[in-house]
Amino acid sequence: KYPAFGDCRIHCAINCASYSCPNLQYFVIEIEHLDGLCKAFINDTKHVVVNTDSKHIKLSKIFEWYKDDFVLFFNKQQPNDGAIDINNATQ
Repeated sequence: KYPAFGDCRIHCAINCASYSCPNLQYFVIEIEHLDGLCKAFINDTKHVVVNTDSKHIKLSKIFEWYKDDFVLFFNKQQPNDGAIDINNATQ
């Protein structure tokens, strides 16, 4: 983890060669690429699967490994009433 960076979107962009990692990019990843790379990551059924029948969501291990980073980033973006309580978030 890189808490000094403070932006969980990096986890949707950087490839560590794990199956759960995002696709390898052919360009230098910069801040302005992060939104697009995150959208591509979460819209790839390799990383996020939504089963509307069973009402289950299967997430990439990236979200488990960096759960704290994603929750902190989300909570910074949301008003207090939309914040996630990390103690009650399930895996």
